[in-house]
Amino acid sequence: KNEKETQASNAEDDAHLLPPVVSLSSGKNKYVHVQAWKSPERVLDFVKSASPSECGGPYHANVAEDLVDWLKAAGYQTKVAGGGRIDYRMSSPNQERTALVYGFSYGFGKGNHELVASIIQDTFDKELDKETGSASFDNSE
Repeated sequence: KNEKETQASNAEDDAHLLPPVVSLSSGKNKYVHVQAWKSPERVLDFVKSASPSECGGPYHANVAEDLVDWLKAAGYQTKVAGGGRIDYRMSSPNQERTALVYGFSYGFGKGNHELVASIIQDTFDKELDKETGSASFDNSE
């Protein structure tokens, strides 16, 4: 195997150890975008939103804590690339879903909302095997 094949194979081997790529809580909540890697050539993206009661506190760092700990336990280096808020709505399970990505984090800086919306949209499409959700972003502060 060449180096690229080995890296892809290693990421696939780790798949069962990793958290979901996207984890969203209903309503308007803070979010973090976390990047994880074992080698700089293969960076994985994760998005998590949570209410203060779900993550143990009101700060973006509280939202990031469990996700970062999980990734580190799986042997990955991590960086919180930014954050903001996500307004996530679902009409009913497996039905229309929307996620509006906006705002910023004082501690981690403004997330790349366009990239985060794209990651969420890709996850919606894969989970439902059809386009029944939409993710959008607002870059204004």
